[in-house]
Amino acid sequence: MKNFTFLNCKNLLLSTLLFFTALLSVAQTSEVIVTVNWPAWSGENYLRVYDPSGTTLLNLCNPASCYSGANTSYSTSVNMGCLTDANNYSIRMYDRYGDQWNGTGANVTITSGGNVVLNTTHGGGSSSTANFNVYGGGSACVSGPQEIDIYGNGVLIADNDASPRYC
Repeated sequence: MKNFTFLNCKNLLLSTLLFFTALLSVAQTSEVIVTVNWPAWSGENYLRVYDPSGTTLLNLCNPASCYSGANTSYSTSVNMGCLTDANNYSIRMYDRYGDQWNGTGANVTITSGGNVVLNTTHGGGSSSTANFNVYGGGSACVSGPQEIDIYGNGVLIADNDASPRYC
């Protein structure tokens, strides 16, 4: 039987500290959902979502009239899956004619972990930006491959497809 010495205690303490530090350093993720509502002239509208480093995560438009100028309505929700919790994600909202997103209630809403973190509209000009933070977790954020489902006007457009089928 070994004697418990100060050196053994020190090694145990150091090992425990390293273990808990490793647990805390694992990046937290949160489920992010982007919803757009374009009740009129959706063919003028386009949306991009960027991570904090500026990498494009999502391009979103009406797939039937993507940035063509058509006067159609379009609404959709895109589950982006689990993104790393961080500040300063951003969106850039585009309007082909620079006359703002048309129609009562035209907007984009972003939820993170079930919390609304951004609810805004494009007020005019060719483009505008807005920032949001990702936090809050979400039941979908578990380890393993992430699924992205894209719905447009209530119809599943893409299921678990890492590259968009439109825009």
